[in-house]
Amino acid sequence: MAVTYTWKISTCDYNVATGGIDHVHWRCVASEGDIALTTMGVAKLEYDASASDFIPYADVAENNALDWVWESLREGEETATQAKDRVEANLSTRVAEKQNPTESQGLPWAS
Repeated sequence: MAVTYTWKISTCDYNVATGGIDHVHWRCVASEGDIALTTMGVAKLEYDASASDFIPYADVAENNALDWVWESLREGEETATQAKDRVEANLSTRVAEKQNPTESQGLPWAS
């Protein structure tokens, strides 16, 4: 079985007057079998409502917002795709840890 990833946008904060989105609230769920782990965040966006590639709130599709999120997650020379893959790899590592824990806790005398 392989880990599957589901990226979703929870909500967008936008300027009513310009239609510009300035924050995108996102989450990514990694699941395999009965294990599901989530990471989430808020992407802060900068927009120019007069730019030729500006997309007003009413015309934004979820794939636009996800592209903006992945772009905002970039570190250093990463591409947006590499940033997305890094988040997924981190979640995959956490899923593997849940499946095969290397640490635990308890009271040995209480067993």
